[in-house]
Amino acid sequence: MRRVAAILTAMLLTAPAIAATPGYEGRDHLWPEMSVFAYGPGTPSHAPSLATAFNSLFDMDILTRMIAERSFENPYAVAIRRKGADYAILYHVLGKSAHLKKQCEIALPMNLAKHLVAAWRDVLLGTRFSDDVATGADGASYHFGMREEIALAMGGTTVVPLSGYVWVPDPSSPPGMLVRIANTMADYCESKDVKQLTKLRNDVAALEAKLKP
Repeated sequence: MRRVAAILTAMLLTAPAIAATPGYEGRDHLWPEMSVFAYGPGTPSHAPSLATAFNSLFDMDILTRMIAERSFENPYAVAIRRKGADYAILYHVLGKSAHLKKQCEIALPMNLAKHLVAAWRDVLLGTRFSDDVATGADGASYHFGMREEIALAMGGTTVVPLSGYVWVPDPSSPPGMLVRIANTMADYCESKDVKQLTKLRNDVAALEAKLKP
């Protein structure tokens, strides 16, 4: 486990920084978090109700997820699930008392799904601490997560969580673009409109271009 921790620390310390838009300092990258949003239900958290409500989005067949906490609005979550060779978008919205208000599921083309998962991972690998203010009283916090399989020195592999959060991100930053992508995923799931799928492809391509060194 010490080796795993060292690997994750190296990821945080060596992740490339992308310049923030003025006024969005500290919100152009994800911040590390050690909470239910990283490890799932059973972890001490400031949001135990969300842990229960979004329990299924921490299952092993979930490749990526975003959980959004919004001031004065219902929390929601978007995820990519893989079963065999099939990929799907999941969209859950909470109502009162942390019960699901609505949910939907829609198939996601394999090639697009693979690009999405890779871009999601790249944004998470940019997670780091900084000296800038990262939270506020109102607005929205977005919690991103996925699992990473790591090879061990003694042989074999282990799976560790990658996670990070951002509050009201810079729209032109990788986290801000990933929020936009997750929201387009939700729109596509609800509307079933193929125009949203085209928009999703374009948004993913734009994020990939942004992430290129």
